[in-house]
Amino acid sequence: MSHTKGKWTIVNDTMIFGRSVGGCQMQKEDFMIAQIRGWGHLQYLGEDKGFEIQKANARRICQTNNNFDALLDACKTVVDNWDGEPSQSDRKAFPKLTEEYDICKQAIADAEKA
Repeated sequence: MSHTKGKWTIVNDTMIFGRSVGGCQMQKEDFMIAQIRGWGHLQYLGEDKGFEIQKANARRICQTNNNFDALLDACKTVVDNWDGEPSQSDRKAFPKLTEEYDICKQAIADAEKA
């Protein structure tokens, strides 16, 4: 499976644009790859509140894509720097650190599927 590579940008608050669409590298301009909508429950929150949520969702999606490689590298560093799987005594002594290890390991596995 492939995705639109490169940096994504937001236009008009809710439209996400990228330059490499479906493996075809666009040289002159970016093309829309997604538009954040939110029909349904957002319409009942009031026009401004619903639109603010749509804008926040667009930012979150772009940030996730644009920081994906760095975050994946950080996860690999966490997993690679642990000497094998955390032991039960590690989990008892370092619960937060071993929880982060598990989250990173799952994130790596998920990224490999995408």
